[in-house]
Amino acid sequence: MVNVGDSNPYFLCLCGSERQPPLALACAGSEHRVEFHDQIETLLSRALDQPPLGLILELATAIRFGAERMSKFLNLGVNWPVMRCA
Repeated sequence: MVNVGDSNPYFLCLCGSERQPPLALACAGSEHRVEFHDQIETLLSRALDQPPLGLILELATAIRFGAERMSKFLNLGVNWPVMRCA
Protein backbone atom coordinates (compact mmCIF):
# COMPACT_ATOMS: atom_id res chain seq x y z
CA MET A 1 0.00 0.00 0.00
CA VAL A 2 1.28 3.48 -0.93
CA ASN A 3 -0.11 6.63 0.70
CA VAL A 4 0.12 10.05 -0.95
CA GLY A 5 -0.38 13.04 1.33
CA ASP A 6 -1.46 12.96 4.94
CA SER A 7 -4.64 15.01 5.31
CA ASN A 8 -8.29 13.99 5.42
CA PRO A 9 -10.57 13.62 3.52
CA TYR A 10 -9.12 10.96 1.31
CA PHE A 11 -9.67 8.70 -1.71
CA LEU A 12 -9.12 4.95 -2.00
CA CYS A 13 -7.59 3.50 -5.13
CA LEU A 14 -7.79 -0.15 -6.18
CA CYS A 15 -4.63 -0.67 -8.18
CA GLY A 16 -2.11 -3.46 -8.69
CA SER A 17 1.20 -2.86 -6.93
CA GLU A 18 3.04 -2.60 -10.27
CA ARG A 19 0.85 0.37 -11.32
CA GLN A 20 0.86 2.20 -7.99
CA PRO A 21 4.06 4.29 -8.43
CA PRO A 22 2.93 6.13 -11.61
CA LEU A 23 -0.56 6.71 -10.20
CA ALA A 24 0.91 7.91 -6.90
CA LEU A 25 2.97 10.41 -8.88
CA ALA A 26 -0.13 11.61 -10.73
CA CYS A 27 -2.01 12.00 -7.42
CA ALA A 28 0.85 13.72 -5.59
CA GLY A 29 -0.39 17.19 -6.57
CA SER A 30 -3.83 16.59 -5.12
CA GLU A 31 -4.90 18.30 -1.95
CA HIS A 32 -6.39 14.99 -0.79
CA ARG A 33 -4.67 11.88 0.48
CA VAL A 34 -4.90 8.81 -1.76
CA GLU A 35 -4.48 5.32 -0.33
CA PHE A 36 -3.59 2.56 -2.76
CA HIS A 37 -4.69 -1.04 -2.22
CA ASP A 38 -4.16 -4.04 -4.46
CA GLN A 39 -6.87 -6.25 -2.92
CA ILE A 40 -10.62 -5.62 -2.86
CA GLU A 41 -10.92 -6.97 0.68
CA THR A 42 -8.36 -4.59 2.20
CA LEU A 43 -9.81 -1.63 0.32
CA LEU A 44 -13.33 -2.49 1.47
CA SER A 45 -12.21 -2.96 5.08
CA ARG A 46 -10.55 0.45 5.04
CA ALA A 47 -13.54 2.09 3.35
CA LEU A 48 -15.96 0.71 5.91
CA ASP A 49 -13.67 1.74 8.77
CA GLN A 50 -13.27 5.30 7.48
CA PRO A 51 -15.47 6.18 4.46
CA PRO A 52 -13.55 7.84 1.63
CA LEU A 53 -14.58 10.71 -0.61
CA GLY A 54 -14.63 8.24 -3.47
CA LEU A 55 -13.04 5.19 -5.05
CA ILE A 56 -10.54 5.18 -7.90
CA LEU A 57 -10.46 1.94 -9.88
CA GLU A 58 -7.52 1.26 -12.15
CA LEU A 59 -9.03 -0.57 -15.12
CA ALA A 60 -6.37 -3.25 -15.65
CA THR A 61 -6.63 -4.25 -11.99
CA ALA A 62 -10.43 -4.32 -12.12
CA ILE A 63 -10.30 -6.49 -15.25
CA ARG A 64 -7.86 -8.85 -13.54
CA PHE A 65 -10.35 -9.34 -10.66
CA GLY A 66 -13.12 -10.12 -13.15
CA ALA A 67 -16.55 -8.70 -13.85
CA GLU A 68 -18.46 -10.88 -11.38
CA ARG A 69 -16.21 -10.04 -8.42
CA MET A 70 -16.11 -6.34 -9.31
CA SER A 71 -19.88 -6.11 -9.78
CA LYS A 72 -20.44 -7.61 -6.32
CA PHE A 73 -18.04 -5.03 -4.91
CA LEU A 74 -19.60 -2.10 -6.78
CA ASN A 75 -23.19 -3.12 -5.93
CA LEU A 76 -22.84 -2.94 -2.15
CA GLY A 77 -25.30 -0.06 -1.91
CA VAL A 78 -22.78 2.49 -0.67
CA ASN A 79 -22.83 6.06 -1.91
CA TRP A 80 -19.18 6.54 -2.89
CA PRO A 81 -18.41 8.08 -6.27
CA VAL A 82 -16.39 5.69 -8.43
CA MET A 83 -13.78 6.97 -10.87
CA ARG A 84 -12.12 4.70 -13.36
CA CYS A 85 -8.64 5.29 -14.75
CA ALA A 86 -6.23 3.55 -17.06
